[in-house]
Amino acid sequence: MDSAAEAFMNRKLGPHELRHVRDAGKRFVTLLTPGEQLIHAAACTVAGVLGLLAITDRRIVFVARDRHATTPMEYPLATITGITTERGTQSGRLSLLIDYWPNRQDVDIMDVSPIERYDEIVAWLREDLRTS
Repeated sequence: MDSAAEAFMNRKLGPHELRHVRDAGKRFVTLLTPGEQLIHAAACTVAGVLGLLAITDRRIVFVARDRHATTPMEYPLATITGITTERGTQSGRLSLLIDYWPNRQDVDIMDVSPIERYDEIVAWLREDLRTS
Protein backbone atom coordinates (compact mmCIF):
# COMPACT_ATOMS: atom_id res chain seq x y z
CA MET A 1 0.00 0.00 0.00
CA ASP A 2 1.45 3.43 -0.81
CA SER A 3 2.33 5.62 2.15
CA ALA A 4 -0.54 8.12 1.68
CA ALA A 5 -3.16 5.37 1.45
CA GLU A 6 -1.60 3.50 4.38
CA ALA A 7 -1.66 6.65 6.51
CA PHE A 8 -5.31 7.20 5.59
CA MET A 9 -6.25 3.63 6.54
CA ASN A 10 -4.33 3.88 9.82
CA ARG A 11 -6.22 7.08 10.70
CA LYS A 12 -9.66 5.83 9.69
CA LEU A 13 -9.64 2.23 10.88
CA GLY A 14 -9.01 0.93 14.36
CA PRO A 15 -6.21 -1.61 14.89
CA HIS A 16 -8.68 -4.53 14.98
CA GLU A 17 -10.40 -3.51 11.74
CA LEU A 18 -7.13 -2.64 10.01
CA ARG A 19 -5.65 -6.05 10.82
CA HIS A 20 -8.64 -7.77 9.19
CA VAL A 21 -8.87 -5.67 6.02
CA ARG A 22 -5.25 -4.62 5.31
CA ASP A 23 -4.99 -6.86 2.21
CA ALA A 24 -8.32 -5.56 0.89
CA GLY A 25 -6.99 -2.04 1.36
CA LYS A 26 -3.92 -2.87 -0.70
CA ARG A 27 -6.13 -4.20 -3.52
CA PHE A 28 -8.46 -1.20 -3.29
CA VAL A 29 -5.62 1.26 -3.88
CA THR A 30 -4.96 -0.41 -7.25
CA LEU A 31 -8.59 0.28 -8.25
CA LEU A 32 -8.35 4.05 -7.80
CA THR A 33 -8.48 6.00 -11.05
CA PRO A 34 -6.28 9.07 -11.64
CA GLY A 35 -7.54 11.99 -9.55
CA GLU A 36 -10.02 9.88 -7.57
CA GLN A 37 -10.03 10.74 -3.87
CA LEU A 38 -10.65 8.28 -1.02
CA ILE A 39 -13.08 9.93 1.41
CA HIS A 40 -14.14 7.20 3.85
CA ALA A 41 -13.08 3.65 4.69
CA ALA A 42 -14.43 1.05 7.13
CA ALA A 43 -14.45 -2.67 7.71
CA CYS A 44 -17.72 -4.42 6.87
CA THR A 45 -19.37 -7.59 5.61
CA VAL A 46 -21.39 -7.99 2.43
CA ALA A 47 -23.26 -11.26 1.84
CA GLY A 48 -21.32 -12.79 4.73
CA VAL A 49 -17.91 -11.82 3.29
CA LEU A 50 -15.57 -9.65 5.39
CA GLY A 51 -13.91 -6.79 3.58
CA LEU A 52 -13.29 -3.09 3.13
CA LEU A 53 -15.96 -0.50 2.37
CA ALA A 54 -14.39 2.46 0.60
CA ILE A 55 -16.13 5.63 -0.50
CA THR A 56 -14.46 7.91 -2.98
CA ASP A 57 -15.57 11.15 -4.54
CA ARG A 58 -17.00 9.05 -7.41
CA ARG A 59 -18.20 5.67 -6.11
CA ILE A 60 -18.70 3.22 -3.30
CA VAL A 61 -16.57 0.07 -3.41
CA PHE A 62 -16.50 -3.19 -1.47
CA VAL A 63 -13.29 -5.23 -1.62
CA ALA A 64 -13.28 -8.65 0.07
CA ARG A 65 -10.52 -9.49 2.54
CA ASP A 66 -9.90 -12.75 0.69
CA ARG A 67 -9.16 -11.85 -2.91
CA HIS A 68 -10.62 -15.19 -4.04
CA ALA A 69 -13.95 -14.67 -2.24
CA THR A 70 -15.54 -12.25 -4.70
CA THR A 71 -14.67 -9.60 -7.23
CA PRO A 72 -14.85 -6.01 -5.97
CA MET A 73 -18.36 -4.55 -6.06
CA GLU A 74 -18.65 -0.93 -7.03
CA TYR A 75 -21.45 1.54 -7.64
CA PRO A 76 -21.20 5.12 -8.89
CA LEU A 77 -22.47 7.54 -6.24
CA ALA A 78 -25.03 8.89 -8.71
CA THR A 79 -26.77 5.47 -8.73
CA ILE A 80 -27.50 5.52 -4.98
CA THR A 81 -31.09 6.70 -4.69
CA GLY A 82 -31.88 5.71 -1.11
CA ILE A 83 -30.33 4.67 2.17
CA THR A 84 -31.64 3.05 5.33
CA THR A 85 -29.51 2.61 8.40
CA GLU A 86 -29.42 0.70 11.65
CA ARG A 87 -26.87 1.76 14.25
CA GLY A 88 -25.60 -0.61 16.92
CA THR A 89 -23.19 0.09 19.75
CA GLN A 90 -20.04 -1.11 17.95
CA SER A 91 -21.07 -1.30 14.29
CA GLY A 92 -23.87 -0.37 11.94
CA ARG A 93 -25.82 -1.58 8.92
CA LEU A 94 -26.40 0.26 5.66
CA SER A 95 -28.94 -0.70 3.06
CA LEU A 96 -28.42 1.16 -0.19
CA LEU A 97 -30.99 1.39 -2.96
CA ILE A 98 -29.02 1.29 -6.19
CA ASP A 99 -30.80 2.43 -9.35
CA TYR A 100 -28.41 1.33 -12.06
CA TRP A 101 -30.37 1.02 -15.29
CA PRO A 102 -31.83 -1.40 -16.20
CA ASN A 103 -31.68 -2.87 -12.70
CA ARG A 104 -32.71 -1.67 -9.29
CA GLN A 105 -31.31 -3.46 -6.27
CA ASP A 106 -30.77 -3.25 -2.54
CA VAL A 107 -27.23 -3.70 -1.29
CA ASP A 108 -26.93 -4.63 2.38
CA ILE A 109 -23.66 -3.69 4.05
CA MET A 110 -23.41 -5.17 7.51
CA ASP A 111 -21.10 -4.77 10.51
CA VAL A 112 -19.67 -1.43 9.36
CA SER A 113 -16.99 -0.55 11.89
CA PRO A 114 -15.51 1.17 13.74
CA ILE A 115 -18.77 2.87 14.73
CA GLU A 116 -17.22 6.33 14.33
CA ARG A 117 -16.54 5.59 10.64
CA TYR A 118 -20.11 4.28 10.28
CA ASP A 119 -21.46 7.59 11.62
CA GLU A 120 -19.24 9.58 9.22
CA ILE A 121 -20.25 7.43 6.24
CA VAL A 122 -23.97 7.72 6.99
CA ALA A 123 -23.75 11.51 7.37
CA TRP A 124 -21.71 11.85 4.18
CA LEU A 125 -24.02 9.61 2.11
CA ARG A 126 -27.14 11.43 3.34
CA GLU A 127 -25.58 14.77 2.45
CA ASP A 128 -24.55 13.45 -0.96
CA LEU A 129 -28.12 12.26 -1.60
CA ARG A 130 -29.49 15.70 -0.61
CA THR A 131 -27.16 17.58 -2.93
CA SER A 132 -27.38 15.33 -5.98
